[in-house]
Amino acid sequence: MDVLVEFEPCQVPGFLALHEMETELSKLLGGRKVDLVTQHSLNRRVRERVLAAAEIEYAAVHDALGDHDGAI
Repeated sequence: MDVLVEFEPCQVPGFLALHEMETELSKLLGGRKVDLVTQHSLNRRVRERVLAAAEIEYAAVHDALGDHDGAI
């Protein structure tokens, strides 16, 4: 399963952290293989179609101090 993700510019995880997120999400989804992909890593042939159909399932909320209400 491909999951489209977007990170705050100062919060972009490294390769190992991204892999750990994929592994945890896979466990939550009953062992299904999960790939986290960004808009820029989408195949150009399907990018517009994917972005047009994308739905926000979770968005972190920032308070006035820039803290997150929820996990990223």
